[in-house]
Formats: sequence, structure tokens, C-alpha cells
Amino acid sequence: MISLPMKNLYARLLFAFISVVAVSGILFTGSIAIADQPTSIYDVPIDKVPARLKFRVLELTPESRTYHRKQLEKLHLKGAGEVVTKRFYLSGEAPGEALPKGVAHYHLVRPLATVEDAEIRGYIDGRIVHHDINQGTANHMRIGRRFSGTEFGEFEIKRALVRWRLDNIPQKAAVKKARAQLFAESIATVSPIVRKGHYLPLHLYMYPLAPDWVEGRGGPSHDNYTGVAKGEVTWSHARHGEKPWTVPGALEPGVMPLAMGLYEKDASPVTFNGPLLQEYIQQKIRAGKNLDVLFKLDDEEEDRWGTEVGFYSSEFGDIKDIPDKRPLLDLDLEIPYPVLETRHSYSLKPGEEQVWPRQTHKGAKLLLAAGFDIEKESDPDAVYPDVWVRGGKGKFDPEAPWKRLSNPRTVDWDWSQFKLSGRPAESLFGSNVRFELSEYWVTARYLNLPFMMLLSPSGKLHEMRGQVPTGNTYTYVYSFLPDEPGLWRYIWFFLPTREIRLHTHENRGLFYVMPADEKT
Repeated sequence: MISLPMKNLYARLLFAFISVVAVSGILFTGSIAIADQPTSIYDVPIDKVPARLKFRVLELTPESRTYHRKQLEKLHLKGAGEVVTKRFYLSGEAPGEALPKGVAHYHLVRPLATVEDAEIRGYIDGRIVHHDINQGTANHMRIGRRFSGTEFGEFEIKRALVRWRLDNIPQKAAVKKARAQLFAESIATVSPIVRKGHYLPLHLYMYPLAPDWVEGRGGPSHDNYTGVAKGEVTWSHARHGEKPWTVPGALEPGVMPLAMGLYEKDASPVTFNGPLLQEYIQQKIRAGKNLDVLFKLDDEEEDRWGTEVGFYSSEFGDIKDIPDKRPLLDLDLEIPYPVLETRHSYSLKPGEEQVWPRQTHKGAKLLLAAGFDIEKESDPDAVYPDVWVRGGKGKFDPEAPWKRLSNPRTVDWDWSQFKLSGRPAESLFGSNVRFELSEYWVTARYLNLPFMMLLSPSGKLHEMRGQVPTGNTYTYVYSFLPDEPGLWRYIWFFLPTREIRLHTHENRGLFYVMPADEKT
């Protein structure tokens, strides 16, 4: 139980989630609208809060508020730099000044690319006690052997499956660099891995995996815990009720790992690379197939009690977040076609756009790519502007829609045009900005409520905490009504358990609120 000082209560505690009396709402402060509807504010003295809900009330200490405000204040839009745009001529006649070939960079991470993943859990001999379940929508994946909850004296083993979509990459592309990364959660202080402050390094291996597994939606109840629906992946089946694994746990006998990554003391990320991985990805691209892999611990470490480590999944956070904690695949690909490369220096204010001249290329099939020249400097708190592209067949259409160019894209256009936008996750003034955080077992008896802080363009701080389950989706839903146009910063954070370190389960991002008279 966590109690709050009375002097802070009426300033901090606004309670509108009291499920025991069938009142659905949210715990929040500030000018907030929930689920796109205004919500009444309740001042609840701490001695009136039902005992079963008191543990959910976690005071935001001055130290924590100061830390998170500093994180918000550091976050900024990269307002100056250089953008490199490329048009690879996959077919059709290229301009005379085009270079013979070039390199395109693919940054494959959700939501910039299609990534699927799931945790599977069970026992080497295939015994199923009660955990033949699907965990396809959880916000993390555990790898290793559990350190609590034995079944008949044995601890469960957990592994992770990930699929990165590659089938939209030109099949003649040559892989020059390849790197996969998983981002570790903090380890619980009760884990044997960190017992008495001593961290044990762990060896994670990345194996090729057959592509016939289905991520799933967390079972029939979508809670990642109470069962499995037909066709979803589990420890025993690639598709439950349809196709079992050759052996439980998805690892085919005699398969060689593609790469090894070392986990050290909450090291994040864990990186996998090397010639075998690069060659395997090359084979998949040549065949027009996706990259399906299995992550597991070294056999000896997996056999040891208490080696479980959590990693963030592709479901972690809101899609507007900076996606720097989700499973990532970085590829540098040499495209063996003529390329027209243009460099644009820019100086961009938040909310502004810069449009560059259109190019004509009648009858050509193109691969369009764009990226920032960031090798010369490191700015970890910068959010780079978005690159957008539009085009079409025939004559130039000034009303043609713009589309965000997150990764290289193949088009069959007669003309194309790039622009740079300082409007990340844009919203119209007077409209609610909605956030959704996926989570395990969202019930009134379990996790602490995620806390969110938002910093307005004028520097005003908004704070809110809450939980609004939407049907059976097991998702925290926030809906905030901004009271100023301009560039907003936000950060959210929570503690899954009291044994997890602070500042590990959090993420941040930007969104831009346009004046009501400005067209989207």
C-alpha cells in the first residue's frame, strides 16, 4: 500500500476510476477529456478510497517530476540539417547525370515497417500444464527460464519469435550491412540474475525460423494469458489446432544460429550481426520472402533457473512514440540500378514544411528513398522531421495526396515530389489527441496506472494517469484535449511491479497541433 501526504492530496489526486461501484473513468490531473468526452472531476480524500484500490495510487514525487520534466525539455525537433533524396530507376530511362548505383537504408521497426512478434513459453519435453497460451499482443517478450512459479518442481522456459517484412525490397538488392536489435527491460531486483547486485552476462542466439507461424491477438480474450485461439502461435504449435512445431519450442533440430548477442547489466540494446545473418537476409531478399527468426538463450543458460530477461515487443507504447525500444532491423542495401541523388540543406521551424521541385520520369518504375546526413554528429534527443512524397501518372496534379516516406518505396509514376514536414503526428486544434498503451492483464487488481506528462508549446505542464479498458483489448487509453496550438512534447511511464527500477518502462514523443483554420 502507498499512501499520499494530505497536503498533496487535493492538488494531485483526482480519482475517477472506481470499478467497485461501477463508475468507469480515469485518475488524472489537468484539463483532460477521456475517450473524446469531457469527464467529471472527483476530489477523493485518501481515507475514502476503497482499500483494495489504495495500492494503485502512486504519488509522483518532486524528484520524479523534475526528472521527467527534464526529459521533456531536452526533446526537440531537429530544425537544421541535410536531407538526401534518391530516385532509383528500376525500369525506364534514367537522366544522363544519374549515378550508376547507390545505397538505400531500411529502418525496419514498427510503425515504420511491418513487424510481428510473440513470446512462447513451455517445457522442453512438451508437457503443457496451463500455459499453452498465445502472447502475440503483449508489450514485452521474455527470454530464458523463469525464477518463480514452478510446476511440478520445474520452471518454464520462454523464447521470442520475430518477423520482419522484407518482401517489398527489390530482389536484386545486395546486403552491405545488417543489424538486428532487441531492447531489454529492467530486470526485477528479486531475479537471481541481479542477486546481491552482481549481474550475470547472458548469451542470446538468433535462429532461422519457418515462416508458417501466426502472431495472434493474445487468445480468445485478447489478454495474452487465458488461452489460445485457433491458428495462433504457442510453445507447441506454429498455428494452434492446425500445425504443430517439429519439436516444442520452435527450434528445429540441428539448426545453426545466425548470430549471437550479449546481454550485460540491463544493456539495451542487445545487438545481433555478422556474416551469417547478412548472408541469410540476402537469401530471403533474393527469394522475395520475409525474415522469420527465433531468439533463445544459450542451452546451458536456458537450463539454469532464473535467467529470464524481458525485451520490449513491437506492441510497446503508442505508435506516436519515438520507436527506439521496439525490435529493430537495420539494413544498408546496394541497389544495382541508376540513381538520381539530391542533397537539400534545410532550416525548419516546428509546424513548417519545405517542398522541393518535382521531377518527371515518364514510364519509369522507381524506388524512392530519403534520409538525413547524421553521421557527423550525435543528437540523441532530436526528433528528425518527416519526409513525405507524392506523385502519379500523367500530368502533374497539385491536389495529389502526400504520403509519409518512412522507408524506401517502389512506385510506378510519371512524376514525383518530396517535402519535409515539421509536423510529427499532427492534430487539429480543438480535436483530442489519443494515446493507446498495450499492457498485460489490465484489471483493477494488478498493475500501477501509467502516468503521462505533456509539455505545451508555452511550457505548461499537464499530468494525467489512468486506465480505460476498451472492450477486451487490454489497452490503456488516454485522450487529451490540447489547449494550445504548436509543438507538444509528452512522456509516459509506469512500474509493472515494485521490484522494477524507475525510468525503464517509459517512452516519449512529439505531436504538432495545427491552428483550426489551417488545412491538414
